[in-house]
Amino acid sequence: MITDRAGAMPAEATTPTWRNAARLTTSACAVSLSVVLLASCSPVPGPIQDPGQGLAATRNPATATATPAPSSGPADAFAGVDPCGLVPHDARTRLGLTDPRDKQVGQARVCRFRIQGATLRNSYTVGVELFSTRGLEDIVAARTDRLADIGHHRAVRFEGANGGCAVALGVGDRSRVDVTAVGGDLEPACDIVARLAAALEPSLP
Repeated sequence: MITDRAGAMPAEATTPTWRNAARLTTSACAVSLSVVLLASCSPVPGPIQDPGQGLAATRNPATATATPAPSSGPADAFAGVDPCGLVPHDARTRLGLTDPRDKQVGQARVCRFRIQGATLRNSYTVGVELFSTRGLEDIVAARTDRLADIGHHRAVRFEGANGGCAVALGVGDRSRVDVTAVGGDLEPACDIVARLAAALEPSLP
């Protein structure tokens, strides 16, 4: 029988070792392939979403749009305006206006003055009334008379709720200023409000 040289191992003795190594390599590849497949099939973590909400957003994209804030109403034309401050000091002197008093009357901010004459027939309570949301078309009176514009503002004359005489100046489309005089004779009252309206008109918005 022919044998290898001293110290050499026969060829058939090495075969089992090579086969075991091949089996281990094949098993390792199979395990790696399984890990890759599992990783590719696993869902990616993310925020949990209500299925009903997701369906609604898909069916009707408009529901996902933020609701716009309600629009604000028209700006106050007389914001920060003092009704007494509208009357120039020289006009107060010429007309004899005294004792100014600022108050709220219904929807109007009002300044009341007093003209104290020698008798009741020439004594008046004079008012400057600011209406932020009431224009010339909103005047409630039995009769209104359109006047020529005073400065840059439309003007209307009418009888006040308490009698006397009133001139209204339109400020924009939705606001106005009423100048009123109550007490004494009617004709002088109308002259007072016409002069006072002309005096304060340049100070209006």
